[in-house]
Amino acid sequence: MAIGMIEFQGTIQRTQDYTTIKQQEDSKPAVDQSNLQVQTDRRVDEKLRQVSRGDDTAKNENHADAKEKGKGSYAGDGGAKRKKSVSQEGRVVLKGTSHFDMSV
Repeated sequence: MAIGMIEFQGTIQRTQDYTTIKQQEDSKPAVDQSNLQVQTDRRVDEKLRQVSRGDDTAKNENHADAKEKGKGSYAGDGGAKRKKSVSQEGRVVLKGTSHFDMSV
């Protein structure tokens, strides 16, 4: 016994509802993106108009650049004790003496 071709004779009931649902499913990514953009814009506008709290600021803490020194004070002498280069021209400098002895 041979099996013949099976014909599917089904029709979609309420095709208007099906097309509406299909159209909504197709446009869902674009609608989601639009909603996300609107929410982001609202958050940005709210942040611009709102005063932010300064809880995390470090204004009250005193962290000086130098160890244990701060409040605008400077511990250096401004370079007064730096060695100044003295001109060696016209001066006789005794260098280390050494000798070389050779016997044949």
